[in-house]
Amino acid sequence: TETKDYLRSLPPQKPKKLSRLLPGASAAAIDLLKRLLRFDPRKRITAEEALNHPYLKNVVDQDVVDASVNSPVVFEFETETDQSIEEIRVKLNEEVQAWESEFKIAAGDKKEE
Repeated sequence: TETKDYLRSLPPQKPKKLSRLLPGASAAAIDLLKRLLRFDPRKRITAEEALNHPYLKNVVDQDVVDASVNSPVVFEFETETDQSIEEIRVKLNEEVQAWESEFKIAAGDKKEE
């Protein structure tokens, strides 16, 4: 494909030092970013590995992660046909907004416990 040909035509480049680009970032943050930003997707960290990374240990709710493993995300609008890109964007944004609202409510309930 054109994209692969274009990428192959680029001269090799050394990776930028993230610690220089983000001088205030912790070593754990830099490590996670390096793993997330690997160019080769086969070498990139998986979502599960990222969620278990030490940098995220204080923000990841393991119960939520465990409950969502092997549970596909299904968007109601996926079964609709003949949608424009803009219609899909709008519907996806609506799904995200609904999820965020639900998450905020659940997070608020959890704080009250």
